[in-house]
Amino acid sequence: MKTQYTLLFSALAALLGLQSAQALEVDRKVMPRVTVGGRVIATPSASQLDGFAGNEDEDHNAIDISDSGLLLRFDKRIYETGVAGAMVGFTKPDQDSDLDDDVFFHQFNAFYWNKNYDVLLGRTRLPNTLIEFPTLRDDDLMTYTHALNLSSFAENDQYQMFGDIMSLGWHITPYTTASVWAGTRAETEPNGEKRDEFNMNSAGIGLVYVIPEELVYLKRLRTLGLLVDYQDVDDSVNDSSSNSVIAGAEFNLNNNPLANWSTGLQIIYSEGLDDITLLDANGLRRTASWSAVSSLRYTRRPKLLTRWQAGLTLAYKDYDDSNASQFSIIPSIAYRLGSGVDLIGQLSYTDLDDGIAAITGYDKETAVMVGLSFNFDMTFNDTIGERTSILDTEHNYITR
Repeated sequence: MKTQYTLLFSALAALLGLQSAQALEVDRKVMPRVTVGGRVIATPSASQLDGFAGNEDEDHNAIDISDSGLLLRFDKRIYETGVAGAMVGFTKPDQDSDLDDDVFFHQFNAFYWNKNYDVLLGRTRLPNTLIEFPTLRDDDLMTYTHALNLSSFAENDQYQMFGDIMSLGWHITPYTTASVWAGTRAETEPNGEKRDEFNMNSAGIGLVYVIPEELVYLKRLRTLGLLVDYQDVDDSVNDSSSNSVIAGAEFNLNNNPLANWSTGLQIIYSEGLDDITLLDANGLRRTASWSAVSSLRYTRRPKLLTRWQAGLTLAYKDYDDSNASQFSIIPSIAYRLGSGVDLIGQLSYTDLDDGIAAITGYDKETAVMVGLSFNFDMTFNDTIGERTSILDTEHNYITR
């Protein structure tokens, strides 16, 4: 009898093993979770450059649709633990960009994450900034808010904000992550054309505390972090390296989720490249500098639904070795007309001292923009959960 039971259990085990193996084979064809997200931001804008030392003033009027884009994410749970997948995204560059195409693939990566770690390989946003300020676009204060790409002479923001990287993050606590990364920033010739060759020219480490979206109005501290950014530059103009240190914090001034006041502060120190001054090619990016950005944000949320937000952002940058500086002031407002539909407006003013104005040709810039933004995200075949909005990979001018 024991022999019969033994044979029966062996047969059942073999059958279950066969079914498990067959299930794994079938699972390859099961549709992954698919997440789609996007944003169109259109702002008719008018700007004026006040000429310096006899230069004429310049006026610019345009309908700006830059930073509009589409994102696609595909992922699956893997056999043991964690989730793996890929993301593809493209965005619209500025009209005066040096890029040849009207579309730039800013997300093109594969990733893996679980409770303790996350890994990413491919093109994505560089970890060269820490705090998101309430400006309409990420590049409105890029000179102050990002550790700039010292290998690029091109006039486009994509080479400053995105790169091809491999990164590893270790979640020390549910809200605290230590990270390390290495990768490639875009390299160009002095005329702005992208170089045919490319190298691993960047690396960095970081330690960041960030609370999840559902707690953003309930805890005092929203974000606290420190990043170190290393760049190696080897081109026809310079052969050197530079380190930048980025420190920042954002916290709530009150704990009222219906009418929230918050503030943010970020400081960047860049040691620059050896023997570089403002008068050298690309000197505004390559010389030693430090910058500070601070913001005050008010968010009105009746019935816990964000209806409108007003922000004021102040920025200052000092070029250590050149006795030059600049500052900017940007008030902004966003009124939510409906889910994902916002009426937006912004005024920006920048003042350059004589040392910088002699290089740029102007000493003041004023810009006004008013427009609409539409954004959406949706998920199909969601069998995973535990994931934030796909739009969190983009700049959020208004807190949800």
